Amino acid sequence: MFARNATLRWQDRAAIFLGFESKRSSTLFSDDAYRLANRNPDLRARRFLLLAVLLSQLSNVTGVNNFILAIGFTITIAAFFIKTAPRAFVWRALLLALTFFGGVAIVLTYGKLIGRDAGIALLFLFGPLKLIEARSTRDY
Repeated sequence: MFARNATLRWQDRAAIFLGFESKRSSTLFSDDAYRLANRNPDLRARRFLLLAVLLSQLSNVTGVNNFILAIGFTITIAAFFIKTAPRAFVWRALLLALTFFGGVAIVLTYGKLIGRDAGIALLFLFGPLKLIEARSTRDY
């Protein structure tokens, strides 16, 4: 499957573990490390975790504000349709903006980020965002 040998240099393993991405022309990664680092995640694991996030959201529907509820379910539906993690800078910047504005929405709704209700709302929003940004099965 891989050229020559499937064993990786320790530098490649460390770079994959730390989450560094590279282009094919980079000297930091060998071709084997590039292929291992950029595999698509297992969709079965993704679907299972999406179901788990949805069930946890449904169990907290009565404890979350309607505004946060609408945002959370919208992100969950988007996570269902997005099969691979966004790799382009524009999409990753959009995820960062969604994370920031989700936190701001929780602060505006609950007045703080610490506490039971605000913590549930944070999990309600950030659970599906984690599924969207995961690049490999190891990220789950």
